[in-house]
Parts: sequence; C-alpha cells; structure tokens
Amino acid sequence: MTNSNKKKWGGSRVNAGRKKKTENVILEELNEEIRNHKSELVDVTNISQEGREKIEKKERLLIVLEILFQEACLRKNISAAKEWLDRTMGKAPQTLEHSENTNPIEQRVPTKAEQRAANAYYDELQKYNKEN
Repeated sequence: MTNSNKKKWGGSRVNAGRKKKTENVILEELNEEIRNHKSELVDVTNISQEGREKIEKKERLLIVLEILFQEACLRKNISAAKEWLDRTMGKAPQTLEHSENTNPIEQRVPTKAEQRAANAYYDELQKYNKEN
C-alpha cells in the first residue's frame, strides 16, 4: 500500500454527514435577521431643555427600552413599567403549586364472562375481515 492510497480513505469529506433540517436553517436565518435588526443603529433626534436638536445614533432595542421607560415614568403606565423591568431585569421565576393529594385511576380486571365476550367478538371480527 502506498501513502497516496491512505489519503483517499478516512478523514473528513466535503458535504459528508447528516444534513441540517430546512426548518432549522430557516429559523437560524430569521434569528440572525432579528439580531441584526435590533442591533442596527438608527438616527434619533433628541431635543435638549434649551430647545436644541441633537442627532444621536442608537440601537433599535435601546430606543424601545427608552420609550418604555419614558412611558412608565411620565405617564405612570404600569404595563410599560412591567415590560421595561422584564426586559432589563429579567422575569421573576414562577412558582408552581403541587397538591399532595393525587387520585390514582382505578383499573379493574374484566370478569371471565366479559373476557369470553371480548374474545368471541374479536374472532367474529377476524372472520368478517377474511371474507371481505
């Protein structure tokens, strides 16, 4: 065996392996677009107390957070304050309640007569299926 034959066998190959699902690829592309969109810089016009306009570049996500903060503070909007806190501080953990009283489902064993009736029905069904 020569060394050139060893290079043909083994090792990684282009396009080898399991292919990605198309849904996952589409979701990855959408998530990438969302990340790019929220971090995109946008011109924002701020007016100072003296009345001067100042143009700043800010990320879209920060603009939304500032709007929520202003809405919460200036207009006393509770839902805006809640959204702002959820986005900046994270949501509070939810508690789960569990009651210890569990009602198990009772199962009963069929009687011999019920079992014979079920077997007879099954046999008749098999005969009917063979005929048709």
